[in-house]
Amino acid sequence: MTKIAFITLGCPKNQVDSEVMLSRLDEAGYRTALDPAEADAAVVNTCAFLESAVQESIETILDVARHKKTGRLRALVVAGCLSDRYRDTLMAELPEVDAVMGTREVGRVVEVVNGLLAPGKAFRSTADDVDLVYGAGSRKVLATGPVSPYLKIAEGCDAACTFCIIPQLRGAQRSRRVENVVEEARVLAANGAREAVLVAQDLTAYGSDLYGKPSLARLLRALEEVEGLAWIRLMYANPFYWDEELIEAVAGSSKVVPYADMPIQHISDPILKRMGRRTGKAVITRLVETLRRRVPGIALRTNVIVGFPGETEAHFEELLEFLSWARFDKLVAFPFSPEDVAPAVRLPDPVPPETARERRDRVLALQGSVSLSVNREQVGRTLEVLIEDPGGDGSPARGRSAREAPEVDGCVRVAGTGMETGAFYPVMITGADAYDLVGVRAPSPLPDRNEPVEVVV
Repeated sequence: MTKIAFITLGCPKNQVDSEVMLSRLDEAGYRTALDPAEADAAVVNTCAFLESAVQESIETILDVARHKKTGRLRALVVAGCLSDRYRDTLMAELPEVDAVMGTREVGRVVEVVNGLLAPGKAFRSTADDVDLVYGAGSRKVLATGPVSPYLKIAEGCDAACTFCIIPQLRGAQRSRRVENVVEEARVLAANGAREAVLVAQDLTAYGSDLYGKPSLARLLRALEEVEGLAWIRLMYANPFYWDEELIEAVAGSSKVVPYADMPIQHISDPILKRMGRRTGKAVITRLVETLRRRVPGIALRTNVIVGFPGETEAHFEELLEFLSWARFDKLVAFPFSPEDVAPAVRLPDPVPPETARERRDRVLALQGSVSLSVNREQVGRTLEVLIEDPGGDGSPARGRSAREAPEVDGCVRVAGTGMETGAFYPVMITGADAYDLVGVRAPSPLPDRNEPVEVVV
């Protein structure tokens, strides 16, 4: 049996791409190897968003390539953003690499692997159409497990943020049609998904290219009707297009969890303008206020970049003041990374790297105290928790409430027995640190979401 190993780096969008490729290869008769040493071919799905990600990708490629000498590995394919950014250089400088595939070539994976391992095996490639590539049934292999799969609703991005190279790598925004996304959600739910984690490069811009205006609210209302799906979570929901319709769709929903990953990147208007962001301080401030008021208990996650060219100490202090006021539940801070193909690299007034790192550390220190305070406010409350690991042998179960996204946020550790993966339980929170919550299973009139759903293979 010919075996393929997949190594995925980077963001959840990359994870979805890997799952699509794995599923295509599975349908073509290939089988998955968890260890590259036991594989006939390996695909490294890379990230190249930042220079640090480029270095990690190259190191991973070289690490996998050594199995050509020590194992059964015959072919090495590099996929993802690194291939888009450095396609010619990869083939010229890394002779260990046998083929490269960009982010818009996901549908070609069987063709590429066949060409390396079984040249006589015919296969017809899938066109670069997001409805075809990511449609229902495209992911029979879920690397993250079936309970909380990522659901990619669009590919590419039309924003012109000066620090970002994603539009150059993944192209313009291409949204999937509402009915196509809903059909995939039905398949995922019928096979055990209780939560759909919506991802895209720019989630709130969804539908602009198809329907003439941002249409995320329309999609959310359609996903509400998917039987078996209990939670819908919004990731990468930039603050650009949070209009009244979208806020109402979130506030009035029984399935959209009170959570939003909303990257602001900065708050000072001069820096936001230099970043090419489509919004300013007043809009962001009003949006945070509105979401806190209209969606009680909402957990907000954000990203910020410090040390951007032109950022003075006054701009940075303005950011700290805003973060103290906004009290984001979760936050990631990055020092500015001058990418060679991003417009921001040419901006004047660069900030010394050591200053950028020091500012990042100050943001994270502030956020640590905020997160600890916010988590401690949950002590004594009963939260609905989706179990991901039932524990056993003395170890607690592990799950997430609506306040935590998979992989990127903390978890809820639950004392008690008899809990099942993919089921919801009321949990009384008894302790907290800056990352995780601790609790015990409790009686509660929380909604029963554990109804059986017919499985579709």
